[in-house]
Amino acid sequence: MFFRRVIGSKENITAVRELALYLEEWKEPKVLPLLEKQRDLLDRLDGSDASDGPVKEELGKIAADLAELDFSMDSFWAELELLEKREGRGGSGTPTPASSADLGFTQAKSCWQSLLAGGQPFQLLHSRPLQMAGGFLRGVLEAIGAPHTDPRGIYVVSVIGAQSSAKSTLLNFLFGCGFAVRAGRCTRGLYASYLKPARGGQPMLVLDSEGLLSLGSEGGVFDGQIALMCMTCSHLVLVNHKGELSRQLQDLLEVCLFAVRHLRLARIQPRLAFVLRDQHDRSRAVHEDMLKQMRSHLEDAARTLGSPLHDLIMLDSTAVFLLPSAVTSELRQGQEVCWTSELFAREVLHLRSEVFRWLREDSCRRQGEGPSEFSSLATWFDYAAAVWETLEQFGEQLLHYRTIHEIELRRELADVAKSAVRDALDGSSEVGGAASGFHARARQMVDSFVARMHANPSKLDLETTDLELSRALACLRDEFVTQLEESFQERASDPRFSATAKEQAKQQIRTPIEWAFENHLYTWKLHLKKASDERAMHELWVHFTGVLNRHLAKSGHRSCLSEAESHELFESEWR
Repeated sequence: MFFRRVIGSKENITAVRELALYLEEWKEPKVLPLLEKQRDLLDRLDGSDASDGPVKEELGKIAADLAELDFSMDSFWAELELLEKREGRGGSGTPTPASSADLGFTQAKSCWQSLLAGGQPFQLLHSRPLQMAGGFLRGVLEAIGAPHTDPRGIYVVSVIGAQSSAKSTLLNFLFGCGFAVRAGRCTRGLYASYLKPARGGQPMLVLDSEGLLSLGSEGGVFDGQIALMCMTCSHLVLVNHKGELSRQLQDLLEVCLFAVRHLRLARIQPRLAFVLRDQHDRSRAVHEDMLKQMRSHLEDAARTLGSPLHDLIMLDSTAVFLLPSAVTSELRQGQEVCWTSELFAREVLHLRSEVFRWLREDSCRRQGEGPSEFSSLATWFDYAAAVWETLEQFGEQLLHYRTIHEIELRRELADVAKSAVRDALDGSSEVGGAASGFHARARQMVDSFVARMHANPSKLDLETTDLELSRALACLRDEFVTQLEESFQERASDPRFSATAKEQAKQQIRTPIEWAFENHLYTWKLHLKKASDERAMHELWVHFTGVLNRHLAKSGHRSCLSEAESHELFESEWR
């Protein structure tokens, strides 16, 4: 109610901005003591030899208290979106447009539209687990839009990198954004800022992502989802990294290439550029050699995936920029004084010019390939929402790998498992030919029981025969499963295959044998039903032949029965 009164005021834009400042001031004296207490408890836990239950319990309470204080103005907008969704359904699934008007959602959208059009950052991925913003934000972005007279659409630039590597600071210096900047994890999920040049230039959407490779993240799948979201929804991705290019970063990019190739997500091939921070020795030759080496590894990884690297991403071997520290500090009269150095400002300006040069050149190159990928903010939002839905659905299956080497080993192990299963089902030439396979043995078993059944159609008990065949076929299945597991263990004895990967593969190889078992059992059931039906028809024929003979004997062997007499006779016998 309070937030709705704020956005319903005459000076709502100013009121919302002031509320954001007051909110941070209100949270600071509550958050800082909790963080201090958390550090003390962690130090106590560090010094203890055994796990301290009360300390861990207190840490859990502090984490819960910090989570309750982990909200911002974006939390209010997210709640407003949920409220509109609920009220728009009237609580019963029936749309009630009047309720939305009564609650002032139109005015709220107009207020937010003005804020976002002015460059205020907004949250696209929020909550835990991450969720994509919904229709409320989409309506605001659609109202902002990009100039319809500009066929080039909008540029999209994103940044990825480790936590606390000053990604938000970089974007704020490059494009004049207002992303939050502080120590620790200041960006959660994915934020964006819409920028429209004053002189009629091409509009731009800048994406600021949550830090990767951090201890507080949800692991490799989360890092891959964030990186892929930026790579597939951007024209240019700035890889912000403190220090030299690392193998950990290369592994993450390789796994992302694997996911992009298999999910077929990318509408465009994004350009990647590396920004190395806090570099005192900024001689480009050494770092360009490192980038060339990384590019070579990425090309090898793309080649193993069956696609050239330039079909997935664009990466120049010289696309590495070395930036000095953004902040310089020294002691003056006993106090620390901080400022932004002129050198950093000059290097950032140079990087900014390169960014726009890349965007212009790539845009010109793509003009002959068709219309713009993102003609408006709403078009981009719809595409990003579809990408995130795909990453939510399939990301766990593809992004849990740590390196491309692990992916290749899993593939090789899968080929070993397929070969072992194929030999078990169809037979191996090394062990008696095709007759030694499960299919052949099961087929012979079913055929022998069918022959027995037809040889003695009247004497054989079908239920007993069915039970006997089912047991024999199950024993054959178990025999082949045991042989298959032994064969797989022998073929997968290479020490390169981890025990975990082999155990996962071992659990899956039983399934094809089970399917084959069910198939042969179904074939037997068809034969059994046919024999059962034939026996039943034979018994009916014998029975009614006897009935007719007795009837004819009683009636003096008249040559025929009337239709009425035959119906009456059939009804009396059938009962």
